[in-house]
Amino acid sequence: MLFSLAVIFLCGMLLGGLCKKLKLPPLLGMLLTGILLGPHALDVLDGSILAISADLRRIALIIILTRAGLNLELADLKRAGRPAVLLCFVPACFEIAGMVLLAPRLLGISVLDAAIMGSVVAAVSPAVIVPKMLRLMEEGRGTRAGIPQMIMAGASVDDVFVIVLFTAFTGLADGGGIGGHACADPVLHCAGHSGGCGMRFPAGGRVPPPSSAGQRKGADPAEHFVPARHAGG
Repeated sequence: MLFSLAVIFLCGMLLGGLCKKLKLPPLLGMLLTGILLGPHALDVLDGSILAISADLRRIALIIILTRAGLNLELADLKRAGRPAVLLCFVPACFEIAGMVLLAPRLLGISVLDAAIMGSVVAAVSPAVIVPKMLRLMEEGRGTRAGIPQMIMAGASVDDVFVIVLFTAFTGLADGGGIGGHACADPVLHCAGHSGGCGMRFPAGGRVPPPSSAGQRKGADPAEHFVPARHAGG
């Protein structure tokens, strides 16, 4: 297991650095690492890593959302007002509605299958959104209007909304109902943000958000844990 973890991290960092040199997102190299090392390509990973890949993805998601929570300011979200609330569900609703209207006619699938596809398309990746918004905040871009904070909060709540819909649609497609497992991933999202926000106020005092002073210039904040998120490809 340790050897497999070392291979994942080393290859992920190497391919991530190569993509950065080519002016591509480092995350692309990390995704390629998971695909190439996984069971559908080179199959060099230990079976125990693949067995816990779901847990590794959840841990990475919690880390990403905790870091986002550490940088969220409630005052900024209040100042954003209605746009911050609308950003949480309106884009996803339009994407799902568009898929439901067009996919049955263009692809010949059922409305329920189209709704499932729409919920997949509507989801956003915290591994992409959070590091980019954190970088904008560290560079001071759009912070007066609270744009990065609004996007981070909206994207995370949008994920909760879409995950609940996706779980409900897949449950209906399987002929069952909407079970309690529909709340598992949304609870992780909320726990990550709540943990990050709670760490800002450990004893009534305010902890300043992480700065870029101790980081390598141009470093992606997600570089150290995103490879594990895609360990299974």
